[in-house]
This record gives sequence, C-alpha cells and structure tokens, in this order.
Amino acid sequence: MSRKITFLSVGLAINDVLTKALAGKVTAVFPCAAASDAKMPYVEYARTGIYNNPTKTHPAPPYDSCNMDVSVYTAEYAEGVDLIEQVREALEGTRIEYTDPDDANRRLKVDCSRVIDCQEQAFIDGYLQRITISCKAY
Repeated sequence: MSRKITFLSVGLAINDVLTKALAGKVTAVFPCAAASDAKMPYVEYARTGIYNNPTKTHPAPPYDSCNMDVSVYTAEYAEGVDLIEQVREALEGTRIEYTDPDDANRRLKVDCSRVIDCQEQAFIDGYLQRITISCKAY
C-alpha cells in the first residue's frame, strides 16, 4: 500500500512546472535555497505554510492549501521582471497534477489560483523579483 502524498510535497509539483516553463532561460531551479555557486539567472521556490481546510463533507486532506514563494535572481532588472512574469504565467490559474515518479499511486493535484503578494529588491550584483502564489488541493 502506498503512503499518502499531501501538500507537504507541493514543491515537487511546482518544480516540474517551473523547470519546464523556464528551460533554457535560467541556469537552475532550486527548492528552498540556491547552491552557493549558483550563476544568475536562477529561481528559488519555497512553501511558506500549509493550512488544512476541512469542510463538513471532507474533513481530511487533500483539502490543504499553502502559499508558495517563487524568487528570480538576475543580473539585470528587466530580465528579472520578464522572468517573474513568465513564472506568474506558468503558475497562476493553472492546475498541476503531480505523480510520484517512483509510485504512480501517489498523486497530488494542485490548483495555483492567484498571486497574493510580490516584492522586488536590488542587491550588490543583481536583482530579486519574488511573487507569493496561493495554492490549494483540488
């Protein structure tokens, strides 16, 4: 019997989408934090919380939701803006179906509904563009 997959695994689904959407445009897509020798442009993503949303008819997961931060690091400002727009296009309003590559019975369905926050910042040798997107199970 397969172990259940929950929203704690949502980063795996997000990774697949970002890796495909940004192929050839970034050097890498990193979960949580970039490697110390990462070359720009690159992307980091991280789950920033998980919320169980039970209802009277469905009291248990997969009725989770979470927020995902996606950050783009670039040397040039305009490049970062363009890449974060592509991230938004790839995620916002999309439904992602993730299947564990080692166990096809472990599936997660993610609805990335909307961007709820954004931020930008300059640092010594580049720029950061970040969006926070609300995701929920469906």
